[in-house]
Amino acid sequence: DEVAEQRVELLEACLREIAKGINDKFVATMTFGVVSTVKNDEEFNADAATLAVDGVERSFGEKVGLMKADTHVVEVSLDGYKQKGGKEMKFSSSGTKKLQMAPTTCKLTVNVKGPAGFDASSATIELVGADGASESLTSGEESTVQQGKWTLKVSADGYSAKPKALNLTSNKKVENITVVKEAAPAAGANAQ
Repeated sequence: DEVAEQRVELLEACLREIAKGINDKFVATMTFGVVSTVKNDEEFNADAATLAVDGVERSFGEKVGLMKADTHVVEVSLDGYKQKGGKEMKFSSSGTKKLQMAPTTCKLTVNVKGPAGFDASSATIELVGADGASESLTSGEESTVQQGKWTLKVSADGYSAKPKALNLTSNKKVENITVVKEAAPAAGANAQ
């Protein structure tokens, strides 16, 4: 019976080696990490990101076995960010994949200036998006706004500024805008 026990142990060892070879041939063992596309991104918090592989929630750094021949859906979620690149991936070998996240918002400060006597705190600052969405801002204060194309409109009683097109793509932006005193209506302009 001792010989039979040795044969079973030897057979189990052989089967483990065969299984390892099959696994190496058909399975990629992957770990995933997450990084921001913005260097030194102070807003980015990798610990708050969530990872799902083929619809199953996973942890960053966890080893995930994936069939090499299959296409896998790898999704990362993080408030204020979107996953860069495609979500469908194939893996031909084991390793680590760093998934990049791009901010969807940026910090915008609008500084309104005007002629002597102008009070910037009286200015109305409005960002109007291509989709009609609008955001109200305060002069000199940093605001978090969605990245994209906006029209910046600034006005105050008796003052105006030409609307300015903005394409907000960077992490931080400071926009300086100067208002001018509106011309008084010409005498008799409203007379009939």
